[in-house]
Amino acid sequence: MALACLGVPIVSGTKPEHLAEKLASTGVRLDADAVKRMDAASAVPLGFPHDFLREPLITRNVLGDRWTDIVDRRSTYRRTAHDVL
Repeated sequence: MALACLGVPIVSGTKPEHLAEKLASTGVRLDADAVKRMDAASAVPLGFPHDFLREPLITRNVLGDRWTDIVDRRSTYRRTAHDVL
């Protein structure tokens, strides 16, 4: 499963065998279920105020009708008004 790249890893090794092993790992492909499990295991809870601001009532009170006009450029994932409202 291909995901949007958020950066470019720097691959190195202290021995040629290490480098060859690391480069060979770039051929590994994960299925959707494996990616989902890894995402769940590595998820970091954002805590306050992020969780608070994601509550639909709070989002409506803070952003009002302007929610659909906000462009979130922080990630490749695009939220919709339906995700929050």
